[in-house]
Amino acid sequence: HRKELVAIVGPNASGKSTLLRLLSGALRPLSGRVQLDGFEVGTLDPRTRARRIAVVQQESPLLFPVRVDEYVLQGRHPYGQALRFETAEDFAIAEQSLAQVGAAHLRGRWMHRISGGEKQKVVLARALAQQPLLLLLDEPTLHLDIGAQVELLQQLRSLAQSHGYTIVVVTHELNLAAEFADQVALLHRGKCLRSGTPAEVYRRDLLEQVFGASLEVETRPSGRPHVRPLA
Repeated sequence: HRKELVAIVGPNASGKSTLLRLLSGALRPLSGRVQLDGFEVGTLDPRTRARRIAVVQQESPLLFPVRVDEYVLQGRHPYGQALRFETAEDFAIAEQSLAQVGAAHLRGRWMHRISGGEKQKVVLARALAQQPLLLLLDEPTLHLDIGAQVELLQQLRSLAQSHGYTIVVVTHELNLAAEFADQVALLHRGKCLRSGTPAEVYRRDLLEQVFGASLEVETRPSGRPHVRPLA
């Protein structure tokens, strides 16, 4: 739903990234349909799809040196025509996107000279510049320290609430997902074993079955579950 942050969790090779590619339209399902706002995702042309769905990949390599503001402007590509320059509206939306993630001060910096946490903010800003309905992120907290992980997920939750995005995050971080997600989908061997609120999904028997480890699930004062391994 709009304004929701949904986490997809599960062990390696459980189908998390494949599911994300199905949601983005990069893969077509063998059966069933993926619909967004009443439209079947796989039938949309690439430009229309890019206006509705933004994807933040696990890794975003730089092919050539580029400044932060130039990088974020790439998110306006779905709205342009061939051989045309960016408009004042494009620049304004790129600036707004940087401000939304708290990275406006980085606009003139070179991408290869900013930290990993700063780069992740800028990559997110480029996705927001697409003005999507659905924002998909594959392991966005990878390579970030715990402080940067928390800050990023707080930003994502705030963006969902304030701008009406639907945000889907693939993650291995069970406790971060439990703390920030509205809904969680638990995958195992290509199937969804359970979906619902973190409290509904984080059942000890299910998690032990999926991850093959002895675990304990505690409930925090906030009502959110917390998973810890048993020695």
